Amino acid sequence: SHGEYIAFLDDDDMFLENKLQRQISAMLDNPDAGLCCANMYKINYDAEGKWRVIGPYFATSILTTRFTREAITRSNYINNSTVLIKREILERCSPFKLGKNEDYDMWLRAMEHTSGIYIDEPLTYYTVNTVKNYSYR
Repeated sequence: SHGEYIAFLDDDDMFLENKLQRQISAMLDNPDAGLCCANMYKINYDAEGKWRVIGPYFATSILTTRFTREAITRSNYINNSTVLIKREILERCSPFKLGKNEDYDMWLRAMEHTSGIYIDEPLTYYTVNTVKNYSYR
């Protein structure tokens, strides 16, 4: 990638149509912030193999609109598929240290160099269950 921003997307998740526009706009409005994340919709597959929205992942706001490293030190509130990060911040922290919780480790290291923006609006579909014959109840 050669852009100013890097977005992450797990293979079983999906972006909402306006995700990148919303996040880039928020980051342009807050140029000192180097990482942006958001809420997401939980989705699941029904008995027919079609996905359906279960609801927002976080029912109430889990981070303030602007947050620092301190806000995520006790728990990882940042889902990988919601992250948009400035390339320069990612390059300071790279590479990912592969293993358990590698994304959380990256966000903690990134937040040593910047502040974050949280958008309390679902901008990503997060797959809860990828088994297509799952019986939804």
